[in-house]
Amino acid sequence: MANINETIILTTNGAMADKLAERIGAVTHRVHRVETPEAAVARMDQQVPQALFIDLNENPQAALALTRRMRHSHPAMAVMGIAKEKNADLAIAGLRAGLSDYLVFPNNGDDIVPALRNALNRGAGGGGLAELTAVFSLKGGQGVTSVAVNLADQLQALTGRKVLLLDMNLYRGDAGAYLNQACGYTPFDVIRDRQRMDERLLFSSLVHHKNRFYLLGTPESISDAEQIGDAEAAGLLETLRPYFSYIVVDLPSSFSAVNLAVLEAADRILMVAQQALPEIKSLQSVLEFFRELYPDDSKTHIVVNRHQKGQEISAEDMTDIFDHPVTATLANDYRACSAAVKAGKTLATAAPRSQLCKDFETLAARLSGISPTPSRHSLFQRLAAMVWG
Repeated sequence: MANINETIILTTNGAMADKLAERIGAVTHRVHRVETPEAAVARMDQQVPQALFIDLNENPQAALALTRRMRHSHPAMAVMGIAKEKNADLAIAGLRAGLSDYLVFPNNGDDIVPALRNALNRGAGGGGLAELTAVFSLKGGQGVTSVAVNLADQLQALTGRKVLLLDMNLYRGDAGAYLNQACGYTPFDVIRDRQRMDERLLFSSLVHHKNRFYLLGTPESISDAEQIGDAEAAGLLETLRPYFSYIVVDLPSSFSAVNLAVLEAADRILMVAQQALPEIKSLQSVLEFFRELYPDDSKTHIVVNRHQKGQEISAEDMTDIFDHPVTATLANDYRACSAAVKAGKTLATAAPRSQLCKDFETLAARLSGISPTPSRHSLFQRLAAMVWG
């Protein structure tokens, strides 16, 4: 069992270890430094830590060998590689060996905590269970599908991980239409194939969007919709989660048994609303209901879509009304949204310079814990995409 209070740092550089320990103090309560791979293994024989930081500067081959060993013996542990400077060849080798992340330290010290949090949330460097985000509004017309589509796109672009967009509008799903993608393989098929599901079957059947995220959408026929209840929905998510790092679920506007099963399984719920009184009243009633289910409010995140500055009801007012912080605002940009939908593209492709596209990138960064700064985004995104597809 992992010790949630301990992180091990493998390095002979005591000064670097002290700086690193200071940085990660907000995430881990105890840091233990070792100087050899053998000492690290001996320490883990007693208690598996939540994370292992490996200095890649001293003996890269030994570091990669230890990484492969840890990924095999302790798959849920975050294994973080630390280097003095960017080295594409070493980064690729490290990611293939199983590093959860490749980090430049101390120069890019601000990246350490978000990267560690993200690795811990993912579990085994992308090989654990997917982090599941349900996008929901009880009132229709709030832009839920648009939020789900573009969030999935930005999560993949930012992290380089396997991301699935799952359309659970079983009667009239729109995610495929937004992306101009016909979905021959659907949630119904996954449920049917559960007992024989493997990586080859799943990834050969899903739509792989050109922006590198995957899509599991609904068919044109709705004849099978009644075959999925709460148990089937829970089984669907259980089947899919081991194969992805992130799953974004586009939910219809109802409190059906299927929706409640997805909301219960979700790691976070994005409540989409707009700056109008009817939408605010609807969201208020939903939040009250969710507070009965999730008393600490940590699972629920408010996203203000089509946000306009200068409106009578501001995002700050909504925070006060709901007694709950607004996680993100998404700019009101009808032209960019319309162009994207008409072209069957994501905003990042159709309108990459728009404020709305930037807002989605900010939202993805906040949810993933990964900074979108060019120094980190450009290197890690490219390398991770090469390794994990």
